[in-house]
Amino acid sequence: MEETETVGTIRIRGARTHNLQNLSLDLPLGKLVGVTGISGSGKTSLALDTLFVEGQRRYLETLNPQIRRQLRRQSWADVDEIQGLPPTICLDSRTLSVGPRATLATLTEIHDLLRVVYFRDGVLHCPSCQSIVQQSTHDEILDDLVALPERTKLQLLAKVDDDNGIAPQDRLRQIAQSGFVRARINGKLVDTSDVLVLPEDAPRPVIEAVVDRVTIKEGIRSRLAESLDVALRLGHGCCLVTIDGAPDRHYATIRFCGVCHRAFADPQLRTFSHFSAAGACPACLGLGVRPVEESPKPKRRPKSTSRNHSQRAVAQVVPSEKCDECQGSRLGEVARHTFWEKRTLPDWLKLNVDEALQAVRQIETAWQQEALPGGKTTHQGLLRQNLIPEIIRRLDGLQRLGLGYLTLDRSAQTLSGGELTRSRLATLIASQRKGYCFVLDEPSSGLHRADLYRVKNALNSLRDVGNTVVVVEHEVDLLQEADWLVELGPGAGHLGGKLVTAGTPETTAAAPESVIGPWLQERRQFIQATDSPDDRQHDRSCINQPLPESIVLGACEAGFITIPPLRVRNVHVPALKLGMGQVVCLTGVSGSGKTTWLMEGILPALQQALNDRNQRSGSKALASGDRGLMATIPDELIEVVTIGQSPVGRGWKSFPMTVAGLWDLVRKIYAATKDAKLRGFTPARFSPWHPEARCPVCLGQGEVTLEADFLPDWKTTCETCAGDRFNPATLAIRFRGKSLGDVLRMEFSEAAEFFSNFERLARPLHLFCELGLGYLKLGQPMRTVSTGEAQRIRLASYLARPDFQGQRCFALDEPTTGLHPADVQALLKVFDRLVAAGHLLLVVEHHLDVIRAADQILDLGPGAGPQGGQLVAWGSQQDLRQNPASLTGQALRDSIP
Repeated sequence: MEETETVGTIRIRGARTHNLQNLSLDLPLGKLVGVTGISGSGKTSLALDTLFVEGQRRYLETLNPQIRRQLRRQSWADVDEIQGLPPTICLDSRTLSVGPRATLATLTEIHDLLRVVYFRDGVLHCPSCQSIVQQSTHDEILDDLVALPERTKLQLLAKVDDDNGIAPQDRLRQIAQSGFVRARINGKLVDTSDVLVLPEDAPRPVIEAVVDRVTIKEGIRSRLAESLDVALRLGHGCCLVTIDGAPDRHYATIRFCGVCHRAFADPQLRTFSHFSAAGACPACLGLGVRPVEESPKPKRRPKSTSRNHSQRAVAQVVPSEKCDECQGSRLGEVARHTFWEKRTLPDWLKLNVDEALQAVRQIETAWQQEALPGGKTTHQGLLRQNLIPEIIRRLDGLQRLGLGYLTLDRSAQTLSGGELTRSRLATLIASQRKGYCFVLDEPSSGLHRADLYRVKNALNSLRDVGNTVVVVEHEVDLLQEADWLVELGPGAGHLGGKLVTAGTPETTAAAPESVIGPWLQERRQFIQATDSPDDRQHDRSCINQPLPESIVLGACEAGFITIPPLRVRNVHVPALKLGMGQVVCLTGVSGSGKTTWLMEGILPALQQALNDRNQRSGSKALASGDRGLMATIPDELIEVVTIGQSPVGRGWKSFPMTVAGLWDLVRKIYAATKDAKLRGFTPARFSPWHPEARCPVCLGQGEVTLEADFLPDWKTTCETCAGDRFNPATLAIRFRGKSLGDVLRMEFSEAAEFFSNFERLARPLHLFCELGLGYLKLGQPMRTVSTGEAQRIRLASYLARPDFQGQRCFALDEPTTGLHPADVQALLKVFDRLVAAGHLLLVVEHHLDVIRAADQILDLGPGAGPQGGQLVAWGSQQDLRQNPASLTGQALRDSIP
């Protein structure tokens, strides 16, 4: 019997996108739906690559036929049918990369709203003299003159353009020929028939033609209007009026400063945007900073065993200083001197969210208490009804998500992962859209347990106004708040893509086949037993207790690393003495300064010390930058390995095997085959970027880019090579019956077996599987790899190196991003191996399983931004549990043992 569509559900039938195995299920509309499963089980394939992509396809079907023809080759979701799907909006962690000009205000579109405010109602002050730049219509000028007292005598003058090199005598003669009998030269009235005699060394005079001399009286309006037309035309939009005993009055139908005699172009929206050449500061091009000149670097890098991503990551931070011209505001001169409500646009952007919200609400309250000023009713009405309420909604959304401490001009590249995710989420909430399907990829990523309740409230608010919210998530506390849970699995890659359970969290927790079930069940039992709220107050009385000058973490026979006291951004911490052979976890709420402490304090000091020792200067310490940091390191430490959240290898040429440095081995294997030797193919011939080896259409990318005018570029599988990247001649070479295209489509788990006879290749591939990456395909583009997956790829690459000897300091920034609780356990086993070998692991992390497994914990707080950056607690997890000032300690107390 044919199934009928269920009212109030999203009906999915036969989904086969990526590793989904003909999946069919129903999702309730208007509910919060959690999608979970181990890494690689097909969660993203279902939520983003099926639901969201199908929503995109339906939208594009409404566009004109020309655009639809361009997109016919786009690879849409592989699914039989989807019914009941509302319009879709996606918040994808893979698309959260930001450019150097992006700020918190631009990410949340607050900057765009403020631009309209300043464009419509801003008042320009002359940058030179700070006078208000006047601009009036012809009728406004005429009304002002006619309103003068009766019998007032005035002269209407027009400044004559003298910038084209015409001599003053010739210019006076031209004025006379135009029918004007009088002129004013340097403030003195003369007849235009007079001969002008000036000393040879005299400066160029200011010449103004007297257009008319008028006495204000009844019936003078028509004559005055004609004279005003002539004066404005002769003065290119500017004129001036002289009245006996009064200063000259300057009028202009253009933006003109009568004091400095300076004209300004009419404002445009782009005038107030640092993304546009018309609005950006010309000195810094809208970046707000300028690079600091450094000493020249050697042209060639010396060969050494310390070839790693960490040194490149540290070197990528280019020292910079605030732009002298715009003082870091990023905007041009006009935008910096345009005022609205006694503030310029940079003044507003310097405020933090809390301050800006309070100021805008005060303006709204003042408007409600007074009538709209005459002449600006339309503009003020638009501001009151549309723009100001929208700005308040977006600021309020940021505040509710705990981001009130961030300034609006804060560079998006300096935001932590949690801050970036919450800023995007606040924008979705402020949009007040109803009847949509929101697809969110791990909204809890980068968040401390103390911040989770804010995300819960945000997701519930999206649902409560009538939206369907589909969340790909691993965080147990968020999953148990869902109305409906979908668990995929049971394994990863080709072993996943099946429906394990679907139902309420209670149903999933009780299902014996569920992988997440035990965590849900234990968490529910713990909450029922303790009845602990999400937002507990902690004791702040002991936060400001005096700290020791130096904190020693762990005892180590192999040696210690000593880090001096640090004061950078909001971080103010004492000196550290870290023992090798342990896991040191840096914790604290999002924005408390963890990543700043690690990436801008600890690591540069260590790297400088290593560089100093390598240069054999006779000292183990070197000043780090202009902060004067001095680090002391043991002789056993040979390298600092940084595995942060910055994307590495995300160019079109990169895929996991190239990032891991393993593709060269595969090429050698294929070059050693009989067919390759007969054809004279060398290892270089098996590179997808070799002109003679690659597909001539996609140039070795495996996909082609479709450009569609106002839409983002689309990528679709190349029809010529079917995604294999190579031409037929290259694909004809086979090893054990597999071409290179077949190898690129293999998962790491499959490839580990396929290349099991090659130790140098098999051992790294097995290591990838141990890190929970067995489901990744060898040739999938790195742009499709999540942050957590990219970090584990880099970690596996280091561990698999044949020269991996000696002791290292590994720095990892939230390595559990995107990991299922079961996958975290596999990662911890790798940590144990590293610690057993004597390495030091510095881990920025929120995941409680990692914090519990750490030997030592450094907890920053007590809050975020200016309220953070202090060392609240340190020591073992038991020390933090007993510290009432630590939010991390509270989370440990309120979590599953």
